[in-house]
Parts: sequence; structure tokens; C-alpha cells
Amino acid sequence: APLVLGVTVLTSLDGGTLRELGCPEETGEWVTRLGVLGMDCGLDGLVCSALEVGELRRRLGREAVLVTPGIRLPGGEAHDQARTATPAEALEAGADYIVVGRPVTQAARPREALEELRRAIGEGGVGR
Repeated sequence: APLVLGVTVLTSLDGGTLRELGCPEETGEWVTRLGVLGMDCGLDGLVCSALEVGELRRRLGREAVLVTPGIRLPGGEAHDQARTATPAEALEAGADYIVVGRPVTQAARPREALEELRRAIGEGGVGR
């Protein structure tokens, strides 16, 4: 069955940008507030940076599906993303799914980038 996910805070936004937008809380606190509110409203899960997955998992338990964009290979370029993590970091933090875009789609050799991504997941001891 399809899942309904809510986006907490875009991974391209950092604390400074959120303050400029009038957010009164630190990024992690704001993401947690939005995540709990969304789940209380009936969402199946959330899209959030890997940096917030641990706290959301602690607060929401295993029933919340957590999807993490902003995934980069170890040592990879962040591009326009402010809050990034490696595949292993995201999965070890408790993410159910990772979203990988530019590190593969904009790679000179996408197939090799995908293989590097698979190795990065394996090196973290995470087999999903």
C-alpha cells in the first residue's frame, strides 16, 4: 500500500537559514517538533536528514518510516545540501530508506558510483 510521508526540513537548509525564516528553535528540535506533529496527524513516516533520525526514532519508535535524503559518498561533494550523511551513517542512525541522487546521476561513471555506494553501505556493517 502507498505510504504518506511528511517532509520535516529540507536537507538544503541549515540553522542559519531557518533562523532567517523565523524559526525559533535549533534545527534538530524543529525537525522533531514537526515530525511528532506529523505522525500525530496520521502520517506513515517522515523525510528528514540523517542527523535527526536517531532522535526521531527514539521519540516515534519503529512504526515511523524514516527516509533520509542528502546522502553522499564518504568524502563526496555536498553540492547544495547543508545536512548530509554517508549511507552507512544514515542506516546506522535508524533510517529505513536512503535517497541518493547526484552522487550517482551526475557521476562521470554512474555504474561505478553505484558500486561505490554499495561498498559504502557494506563497510558500515549495514545490510539492508
